[in-house]
Amino acid sequence: MQMVTLYPHTLPYLKNLGVLDAVARRAAPIVRHDFYLNRDGQRTRYFSRELPAGILDRVDAGMAYGDETVAELFVGESVMAISLADLQAVLMEEACARGVRFIADHHATVVRDDSADAIWQVLLSAAGAAPQQPLDADLVVVADGARSTVAQAAGIECSLLQTPQGSESWYVFHCASDIATSRLSYEFAFDPRGRLDHCAFGLAYPVRKEFGVAFYSRVQTPPALDLLQDKADFFAKSWGVHHQGINWLTKRIAVHHSRAERVVDGNLLLVGDAAGTGSPNAGLGSGLAISAYGWALNEYCRRAVTDREAAADFYQVTASRYPLAWQSRSLHIWDEINSLAAGATPERQTGT
Repeated sequence: MQMVTLYPHTLPYLKNLGVLDAVARRAAPIVRHDFYLNRDGQRTRYFSRELPAGILDRVDAGMAYGDETVAELFVGESVMAISLADLQAVLMEEACARGVRFIADHHATVVRDDSADAIWQVLLSAAGAAPQQPLDADLVVVADGARSTVAQAAGIECSLLQTPQGSESWYVFHCASDIATSRLSYEFAFDPRGRLDHCAFGLAYPVRKEFGVAFYSRVQTPPALDLLQDKADFFAKSWGVHHQGINWLTKRIAVHHSRAERVVDGNLLLVGDAAGTGSPNAGLGSGLAISAYGWALNEYCRRAVTDREAAADFYQVTASRYPLAWQSRSLHIWDEINSLAAGATPERQTGT
């Protein structure tokens, strides 16, 4: 079960949407963050923090995501853990309650409407079937992930950006465990030359009785299973629980910083990873999609009632900032991680 974490900046939009309580019922509050430095197999916990209770009592449902300093909103820490399936279920239930119809098992793309300028129509096709007739759409929201094929069909190019990390190699695996509280732990491992060799982020999710580990490797070759098993053993031991071995493991997930050349084209808007991506190290992908882009899309619709061109200009300026903020945050975190090789201060605790 893929898991995601929610930052404080995601909560206002969920509250405004009316689903925050439903999300909270399926999620688990993260009670503690721990950071470990691993030098040649010797681990040192150099920072830990107990998270304060009552985060849901301090959520401002009126918070906006359009200010030029929006990047400051995305600096923080994960406060809640939830499976992607549970999060999607809550959002889909709310969408259905609002009259949204879902069409599954179809491929979607867009074609230009020859009868109108800058208007795109949706073309659906069932598996193995010929495409249907184009469907007229007042608004097409593209959310099919990084390097969106729908955006490319509309002629919107996506650039892969050069970063010091290059093409990042990530893996995810999960272990069954009878864990009672949600914790988030980070380990950064360096080789004898002081180079970052790998990172592991462990997230305990008691709702599903499991924990997941996101593993980054400096090299593109798959990590040894023994190394991943060691990470599972370490996180479980640090949390004082047992686990039942690795249930499943992904193939290499190649991650690039990417950016669409534009996020608006007539009646077509890009959201989430389709607009641009950063590194998973920042933990911002899901949060941006369900908060900042959601807010910007709502604001576009509100403004488009009176001036669609001005609404498009607003969305282009506003939504273009989100990938930039994610990428800037990602690079900053990589710099902080790499600087650990110079030495980290011994155990430090904060919080209540």
